[in-house]
Amino acid sequence: MLTRNVHWAFCCSVCGGILVIGALSGPALAQETSTGVAASQPADESAYWLRVSANLLNVRSRPDGNSTVVTRVREGTLLRGARQVYGWHEVEPPEGIFCLVSAEYIDRRGEEQGVVSVRSGRLRVRVGSTVHKLDPLRSEVQALLESGTRVRIVSEVDGWLKIAPPEGVRAYVSADHVARISDKVAATLRDAAVEAPDTTLTATQESQATTQPATAVSLRGEWGQKLAAIETDIEAENRKPALDQNWSAIRGRLQPITQQPAEPAVGRLAAAWITKLDQRISEQAALRAAEEVLRRNERERAQHGREMRRVRELRTHAATQPDFAAQGTLRRSFVANAVDGHRLYKLLDPATLDVRAYVVAASGVDLAEYLGRYVGVQGERQFDAALGTEVIRVTALRVLEAAEPASGTPTAE
Repeated sequence: MLTRNVHWAFCCSVCGGILVIGALSGPALAQETSTGVAASQPADESAYWLRVSANLLNVRSRPDGNSTVVTRVREGTLLRGARQVYGWHEVEPPEGIFCLVSAEYIDRRGEEQGVVSVRSGRLRVRVGSTVHKLDPLRSEVQALLESGTRVRIVSEVDGWLKIAPPEGVRAYVSADHVARISDKVAATLRDAAVEAPDTTLTATQESQATTQPATAVSLRGEWGQKLAAIETDIEAENRKPALDQNWSAIRGRLQPITQQPAEPAVGRLAAAWITKLDQRISEQAALRAAEEVLRRNERERAQHGREMRRVRELRTHAATQPDFAAQGTLRRSFVANAVDGHRLYKLLDPATLDVRAYVVAASGVDLAEYLGRYVGVQGERQFDAALGTEVIRVTALRVLEAAEPASGTPTAE
């Protein structure tokens, strides 16, 4: 099933699901060149797609919940995975992530281009963060770059350059807060723009984002207790496979809470939940439509494959038979009822449905019993002036293979 494992997490905390960038561990050194650590290498395993299911997901420097948060991504973001390691997925760094290098060892080649220039050893690439202000000299080392390596420069701050993650730098995401999806579903989601267009969050943006529709609302009152019960049901529904989730019923239960005047804060929270569920319903519909398109395409490809195999089999079989005046799938013709008092038939190419020949039965031959079958016929060709074409008077017939008609519109006679 293409999307059975896709799920959305409404209530997971910000620090729960964690995406992390692969880094070389160990203490930071004062100098920014090194000869003692191997450079990072890209993963060898086949890439695959992941969809973020947490409302807000931390991006970290290592597959460790205590490592540096380098950025955050929103729910629905698509990530390119490389492999799974102990409950984490290694992924390519999402858009917005940057690394830090000492500007002293970069020859600038324009505003956005630079080349590593070290006399010996390699240049240390350190973790950067869009969320926290870091001391670069205390930041983790992610990779080592050889002299002459080109880098893309994002900006410069206090003698340090922010650069796009070089080749070999990877990321990790907690397997609890992403869902693995197929390449086809990922392509459909990208085309439909289901994922959020702005996937990274700064510290300021994070302060405006929540994992709940609202916070700091007392649920002690009558309506608050009803809302609390509904939120419990939301969490239970969320644990189901994506296409099995039913948000419409829960949405209907929230509606009366938004209209009651006794607890206005609870009403606003219920309204925020309705907005959130409407988004889930829309995304679920998009996924269902994408899956249906994929299923239809698979059916069409399978049907095409079956028909082409049938055509190849018929043609291969026919090639081993004696010479015939014509061969094809026998059908009634509606060009004329009869020729010289005999019923007129036609032979069709099973692949193109083109008419290969018109035929009538000679004495002692009954063509009607072979309708719909792929046959070879022998007989004399005669020009029929009324039809303006040749007609084969069939004296002998051999069934080459039983064949159903190929799909399509017959060629006009």
